[in-house]
Amino acid sequence: MYKKQEAFYHLSKAFDTSNAFYISMVEKEEFVGGEHEENIMKDLYTYIDKNDKYISFANIENYIEIKDIPKNSLSVEVEQGPSKILANKTLSVSPNFINVFDLSLSQGEFFDASWEYVSDKNIPVVLGYSYAKYMDIDDVFTDVDNQKYKVVGFLQDGQTFVDVSFGEGVIGLNDVILTPIDVTTFYNLFVDGNYAYETYLENSTIILKNRNDIKELRDIAKHSKTYNYNFNSVEGVSGYMEKSTQESVGVFLFLLILIIIFASTLVIINTLEFIRKNMREFSIHIFGGATKKHIALRIFLQIFIVWLLSFIISLIISNQNFIVLGVSVVILLLCLGACLPSFITLFKLQISDILRRKE
Repeated sequence: MYKKQEAFYHLSKAFDTSNAFYISMVEKEEFVGGEHEENIMKDLYTYIDKNDKYISFANIENYIEIKDIPKNSLSVEVEQGPSKILANKTLSVSPNFINVFDLSLSQGEFFDASWEYVSDKNIPVVLGYSYAKYMDIDDVFTDVDNQKYKVVGFLQDGQTFVDVSFGEGVIGLNDVILTPIDVTTFYNLFVDGNYAYETYLENSTIILKNRNDIKELRDIAKHSKTYNYNFNSVEGVSGYMEKSTQESVGVFLFLLILIIIFASTLVIINTLEFIRKNMREFSIHIFGGATKKHIALRIFLQIFIVWLLSFIISLIISNQNFIVLGVSVVILLLCLGACLPSFITLFKLQISDILRRKE
């Protein structure tokens, strides 16, 4: 819930979602493909890339199996055919992706915006913050296909982006390897660091200066004999995130109210029962010079000690200190309110009643 809510605000802050679109490509009944379709994709990509009316960025998720990286806990288990392998998550990004999400480095530099793949040269990579414990700038590592990568930078801690087309919310980049994109191939999704126009377009987001400029892109794409090109508004994704957040908040509040009612009822019953069962002990306190205020404080201290322990544990396990503090203060006030029936019952009793009561 929190992740989607954060994504909604993050996305709205990054750019005007009403003027942003992502592309989904749906195959027509009769698949044609070939050079004609490749040219349409190339024309569409080039028109967007070279025209000042548009700002496009892309992010393509993948995994690479690294042979010689120092031992670390950042690799994840992924399926590869019938077996599973340990691989490191990568995110191939265009230069505008870095600018739109305002990514920052702790050291080094980002890869060159005009980077092009060359088979005998290293691919420059920017590593997530967590990799800084295991590698340094200018380190080179190799994947199982003998492709070499050179570390040119490290991201600052806590860098994130929003997955626009899938609406998955805010995604952290601490454990991710960023690689540049070179759109040069068509028939393969991923070959030697190069991406097809099709893969790029399906993972791209286009920001327009004027919403009506989307018509020019539709005019290019309409000649396709293979796909229907759908230009979907990012505003719909933001709406989905907002609606999903509101629904989650509603469910959360409903459960929270039930828990508060249940917990408050238990506190009231237990404190009233505590007073009933400990009249003789209270009478001893009164003989010793205590007042009903002292007895009331003793009742509240039992609840306060439990609250204090939970507050300390919450501070230890959570990094949201201000939220923990705010919620804890509210809970303490609720506990105090739940004790009121017991306090009222206690103060209505006459001292003589307390002294005469037996367990």
